[in-house]
Amino acid sequence: MCTNYTPTKKADWVKATFGVDLPNGYPDEAYPNCLGPVVMKSHQTERVACGLARFGLIPAWAKDDKISRHTYNARSETVAEKPSYRTAWRKRQFCLVLADNFYEPNYATGKAVRWCIQPADSNPFGIAGIWDKWTDPTSGEVVVSFSMLTANADEHPVMRQFHKTGDEKRTPVIIQPEHYNRWLGADIPAAEEMMTWANMPTLRLHLNPERTKGVDMKVKEILSDVQLVIAQIEVKLNGELRTSPTLCALIPAEGSEQEKIIPLNTPDGKPIFMNYENVIRPLQ
Repeated sequence: MCTNYTPTKKADWVKATFGVDLPNGYPDEAYPNCLGPVVMKSHQTERVACGLARFGLIPAWAKDDKISRHTYNARSETVAEKPSYRTAWRKRQFCLVLADNFYEPNYATGKAVRWCIQPADSNPFGIAGIWDKWTDPTSGEVVVSFSMLTANADEHPVMRQFHKTGDEKRTPVIIQPEHYNRWLGADIPAAEEMMTWANMPTLRLHLNPERTKGVDMKVKEILSDVQLVIAQIEVKLNGELRTSPTLCALIPAEGSEQEKIIPLNTPDGKPIFMNYENVIRPLQ
């Protein structure tokens, strides 16, 4: 599930990648009902265009726009069947949602800790989406809207670490740059084939930037082969030693070095604002 992302504002990347101009007039962070830039391609002329669309698909038959509160993500497994999405899918109204990153909550400590996720190369990227047009029956305004396509992520090395224990793990389907054109012009079998995280680029994640200001951490970013774990950590707080289960990054061994466990939270589950040197050692 993805309800919050950063629409890219890197116009040079959009121009170099798609040959089109990036529009203006959208927020720095997008939530359902916000506008964001999407790229589409005409199946008749093969013309590529970039425009603003509303996050949360409104099907053409909807009586009002309230449905968009529930249609920001479309499950790839059922998109061809659900009334809200099936027409857009059948018509191959595919798009790319242009983003710099997206956010997901991790509940390993029992509390939601917001993490930022992006491709390992740090470049903007395209999320697979479907779009539709809806005409407001009151004003006559034509609204273009979209939904991000998602796939099961129970086995994904990064995305399986988010959302509450027991909930199915999901990920927005990120398209590899070399497959952007293929996705925009895909037929249904090709589109179905691309609806898996195995085709996605390598992801990395880091704590929400505003929550790590002033933090003395030896590792601020961890790559996709690094797991989040709960480890017993011995810390020194207010002059007293304390042992507590803590959210940590498990850093793989390199060469002769041993595997490292880096605490990411204080023992009470808050983002780590203590000095790193207060961490005495992880207890194995």
